[in-house]
Amino acid sequence: MLKRYGFPRLSVKVNKNGSKQYRIVLLRLLFGRYHMKKFRTINAVLNSPLANVVAPSKINTTDRVLRSTKLEDSIYTDLRADNGSLDQVEQTAAEKLASFPALSRDVFQSFYSLLPRRYGEEALSVAARKFNAPILDHIVQSEDYPALKSVCEGRELPAYEAASEFIS
Repeated sequence: MLKRYGFPRLSVKVNKNGSKQYRIVLLRLLFGRYHMKKFRTINAVLNSPLANVVAPSKINTTDRVLRSTKLEDSIYTDLRADNGSLDQVEQTAAEKLASFPALSRDVFQSFYSLLPRRYGEEALSVAARKFNAPILDHIVQSEDYPALKSVCEGRELPAYEAASEFIS
């Protein structure tokens, strides 16, 4: 029911006799007027169901499933600068899956990184959770992955070539 009204705002009114009156004002209009509930004490406000309403957190979501260092990002950017054909493939694929460039970056990261680290589920965008993470999990769990990983780990060119093969 609270979602219908929006998030509450607490206001305090000091009466002539010095006592305080607390109000929770619901921010949205319902039938042309604001709805308020008055409380006599701050404890009444804190114990009300309205106090449990929490604003949605402003977590920045990402299409990337795997974390990377600035050095790894720099290496990938330098390798990508020399490869125009991969840009073409990514642009075509991004028309169908907007998170595809992040997926190709994650594939490189999975091969290159000594210890791939994942973002938490709450930090992933919907597309990353629905498409990129399962695809990346499938790659990592394949039979050929350990052999490819051992060849590519810590070596930028083999890792980039392996990622390019997957992408194209």
